[in-house]
Amino acid sequence: MKRFLMIIGFCCLAYWAGAQSISPSGIYGASSTSLGGGVSVSWVLGSLTPEAMSALPVKLIDFQCALTDAATVSLTWSTSEETSSDYFLIQHSTNGKHWAGIGHLKANGESNAVKTYAFEHSNPAKGENLYRLQMVDQDGTYAYSRVRNVVFEAINGLSFHPNPVSDWLTVDAKDWVSMKELKVTNIAGATVGAFREEQLQKLPGKAINFQDFPSGIYIISITRKDGSVHSEKIFKN
Repeated sequence: MKRFLMIIGFCCLAYWAGAQSISPSGIYGASSTSLGGGVSVSWVLGSLTPEAMSALPVKLIDFQCALTDAATVSLTWSTSEETSSDYFLIQHSTNGKHWAGIGHLKANGESNAVKTYAFEHSNPAKGENLYRLQMVDQDGTYAYSRVRNVVFEAINGLSFHPNPVSDWLTVDAKDWVSMKELKVTNIAGATVGAFREEQLQKLPGKAINFQDFPSGIYIISITRKDGSVHSEKIFKN
């Protein structure tokens, strides 16, 4: 005769995050009863001892990414405290789903002072580049930083940096004389800045002042004399 195990009730209360183990010696008073051909099993759990939880390896206080030139992204971060920290793994993604390690830096291990780290990513992907830090402890546990993004475009001899921008956005172009107009619009489509041909030639350092713009997303559109238009998404911190 076949026997089936039917669990008719289960309750467990716990307040710990992490893997736990139960020893067979901690289970006692087991009994079983028959329920219409099935079997009901009940038992008493003596005690549950939570495994020790590990503190985060570092306290991250800053993490920034910026496009420093036409083909390099600069990553900088700082910690205010490190406890048994091992290393930082710098990870990169273009879609937020698949991440790849592009480098790692040795951590300080033990520190109660501010420590600053820097890393450069050469030849980022065209379009949006996402970055995060995996902060690894000496026992193998780890935590992730927040994700930062940099948009890289170098089409038709044009590039914009840094992106995201806080104050001045530099425009690099090989053929300024071919440009007819540069326009900046906000996410709602309203024009917040416009430069005609003669004004473009007088831009100080070929840079646009974003200091007074609210944080958000902006679109820079450059129209050439041949009618072609190049648009770029800019993030303002």
